[in-house]
This record gives sequence, structure tokens and C-alpha cells, in this order.
Amino acid sequence: MKFIRYFFSLCLLASSLLFIPHANAACNTRQLPMSQGIYNLTISTSTEIGDVIAGTERAVNFNVSCTTDRSGEILIACFNGSGEEVPGMPGVYATGIAGIGVTLYNDQWKRVTGKGENCDSRNTPIYKLDSNKSFMATTNLALVKTAEQIGEGNLNSANSSFVFKIYNAEKIANNSTAYYNVYLSPNTVSCSVDPKSLVVNLGDIPASQFTGPGTATPWHNFDVNISCDRDTMIQYRITGAEGIMNGQQDVMKLDDTPDSATGIGIQMQVNNATINYFSGYYPPLSLTDKRLTLPAGIRYYQTSHDVTPGSANAAVIITIAYQ
Repeated sequence: MKFIRYFFSLCLLASSLLFIPHANAACNTRQLPMSQGIYNLTISTSTEIGDVIAGTERAVNFNVSCTTDRSGEILIACFNGSGEEVPGMPGVYATGIAGIGVTLYNDQWKRVTGKGENCDSRNTPIYKLDSNKSFMATTNLALVKTAEQIGEGNLNSANSSFVFKIYNAEKIANNSTAYYNVYLSPNTVSCSVDPKSLVVNLGDIPASQFTGPGTATPWHNFDVNISCDRDTMIQYRITGAEGIMNGQQDVMKLDDTPDSATGIGIQMQVNNATINYFSGYYPPLSLTDKRLTLPAGIRYYQTSHDVTPGSANAAVIITIAYQ
């Protein structure tokens, strides 16, 4: 897997246990259980032990409704499969397939740590409940390379499932699990990506240049070049290190620092299309003569009426998966 991290900078001038049977649960979802498949998995030979295997990430998002105010409680997840945590890899659990572990990420892209239906994984919460009685939980299943030798076999609810529940209270469905359901027989490919990382400095821009929501700086364009040892297909996924702006489907947040500018975010385009999907991979593209060039660009975008001066740094990760 190739993680390509781009950094963009800009300076603006101016106490008791309560067990509740599920039949009387106050919070529930109709979207669990959820199974996920994987089609035609190809693993890059450059994927390192401990890395997510690109192309295996699967969004596990579901809506939860509560009949009462559950403010202060926490929705958690626990690994409920047969394997144990892989030594030296917190939150990664053995699947029984050589070289392949499974993990679950919360919405902050932190691996959930905890095994068994009654685990305590509050350090990596799925959602902290407030006075809103309805909310969406956002997580991602992923496979992790745990050894150089990769085997094949079945992934199913017995060896890859995570269970979701309110900590020290009810599960949110009769079967509140998410898991893979697929037979894995991975291929390998050797590829390189250039550049592997890039720092783009847009210079000093007056805050007065942002005149209202929707105002943007010009695109700053660059290319991502991919070459492989054979013709294959690739998919790409864009992830903002800080997530996306509330109410803005295509704008990523700046780094959260004390001196950060406010009122702006960052947009990215690939293949001349502005990125507005951050939950998975874009459709496959074919290499020609073992090569592919992805034209890309970034810019700053005003999201609110008021812009305050400060630093405007952001990190964006492009993940390349192979088929």
C-alpha cells in the first residue's frame, strides 16, 4: 500500500453497572449486522508489515436511534472473533489466515482496541452520546499485513467480527456485528509511486481575498505518477487527516492548532474532478504500458462568512490500491 501524504501551508495576513436486555433497548439500529466483501484483492509488494492492505477498507456506517436522552454514555466496539490481538499491533486481531489481521477504525482513524463482548474500548470510542437521540456511527473495517508470507482462506463472522454496544449497557441490535464475508486468495504486484510525499506552499494570501462562502484560491496542480511491473488496475482514496468540514461534502478541515485560521478549508481534485467522496475508493483506472499519471490539484475554499488570520496547514493522504 502506498500512503502519499501531502502537506499544504498558507499564512493569512491580517458508577454502577446497568444491564438492559435488548428487548427493552433504548438505542438501536436496523442496519446491523453488516457483512463486507472484497473483490480481486491484489497486494503491493511494498506493503509493509503493520500496514493496512490497500483496497480492503470498508465503510461500516449506520444510524442509531435512542428513545431517551443517553447523554454521557459511549458507543463502543469490541472484537468478537476467534483470534487474539497480534503481538506488537494494538487493535489488530489474527484471522487464522497467514499474514492477515483484521482491525476496525473509528471516525478519528484510530484502531479500536478490545476483545470480547464485554470489553472496555472507551479509549477508542465509536460515538459519545449527547442530547441528540439520533446519530450516525462512522467506522471502517480493514485488513492488515501481519507477516511477509500471505495465505488464503475464508473471512467470516467467526474470525473477523466486531460487536457494537453502549458501554456497560445494551447492544444496539440483536446481532450488532460487522464482519467480512469473503474467500481471500490474494495476488501480488510490484509498483512505485512518485512523488511519495510532497509539500506544497501556497504562500502568503491576504485574508481580504476571501470575500464570502464559496470563494477559493486558484488550483495548484501536480501529477502523481504510478508505475508497476505489469499492467494492472488501480483505485485511489482521499483522506483528510482532520476529516471533512461540517456541512461541506467536498471540503477537508485544516490542522487543528491554536494558531489556525478559521473560516476556510481545503479542496482537492484528481483527474479534473473535485473530490467529494471520502468513505471509500474511486472507480478503477487502468495502467497503460505499466504506467498511469493522475493529475491532481489543491486549493483553499471559504466555508463561512468570517475568515480569521492564521496558519492554514493541512495533511491529505492518497491511498493507492491495486487490482
